[in-house]
Amino acid sequence: MTFAKLKDVLVQGVPVIMFVGLIATSAWAGVGSYCATVDVLESDMQQALGDTIAERGDYYAANDTIKTFHRLKESAGGGVIVRVDDLAFRKRLAEAGVRANAFLEVMVLDGADMVRASLSDDAILSTKPVTLRSDNDAVTVVLRGCSGCSRASVLAMSDQRMSVMLFIAALLWAFATFVWRRRRMMGRTENLTLGGLTFSVPDDSFVCSDGEILHLTPMQQKLLMMFFAAEGHR
Repeated sequence: MTFAKLKDVLVQGVPVIMFVGLIATSAWAGVGSYCATVDVLESDMQQALGDTIAERGDYYAANDTIKTFHRLKESAGGGVIVRVDDLAFRKRLAEAGVRANAFLEVMVLDGADMVRASLSDDAILSTKPVTLRSDNDAVTVVLRGCSGCSRASVLAMSDQRMSVMLFIAALLWAFATFVWRRRRMMGRTENLTLGGLTFSVPDDSFVCSDGEILHLTPMQQKLLMMFFAAEGHR
């Protein structure tokens, strides 16, 4: 590969690489901020769950309460998940956007029986469920903090300033590259005649040898301008 061709490849490729790099970095920053926000919300719910159990654990661990859940499980013939809008749990959450949709999931487990489902597919969950047992350890009740906020809500709560700035930078880079290439092409093709055609800068069109404007489709126009601008294509 000659130096001229290598230079042309670099001129054509580097702006594209920079644009793709900025877009990829913007996406990486956005995803990273989203995941960090999810971790903070899960930790907040875990702390609120622990404080709620410390205050109201006697109610959920009471034999009468556990027996009620157990009878419901036997009546249903399968696993039971009960949603409890516990105000004490909500008040302990720091983020208002999560607090409005927060609730406790009460799961009734009997022996090795495990209930893995959630009442909300998009729910943000506390990191670790808390297990409460009856006096004879026959029945187990598991509490888990949840919030039914959507992924869009979590995204809105996350700090996306860096991601947005990088995305804007990518758009500005693309626009600047387009303008630079346009001006570079105009400068190189001005008054340049090849194969009986002359590129007219004021008219942004190709003129035949007889003075008539050559009518081209937009794709043909771009292709012909590329041939005129690139030394290797002439």
